[in-house]
Amino acid sequence: MNKVTIQTTTKLVVDTEVTLPEGKSWEDVDAWSVKWGTLRVTWKDGSEDEYELDEIDPVSIGEIKAPDEVSILQDMKEIDTD
Repeated sequence: MNKVTIQTTTKLVVDTEVTLPEGKSWEDVDAWSVKWGTLRVTWKDGSEDEYELDEIDPVSIGEIKAPDEVSILQDMKEIDTD
């Protein structure tokens, strides 16, 4: 039996508005990271803050009509479909 893998890629964008502490702007950030829906910020003054980010609504994932990209793989190697 000859099999191929159809790999679909969908990009989801979630915007979260974050209110920074009084007197601070993004220019005051020394380092930042995002993991598990939390933005962690280390400020240049050494203080740290965490912000919970909005999450993807699972219902909206089901409403995606077409993926952004489709790849066809055979033996885990992409097949040129052009």
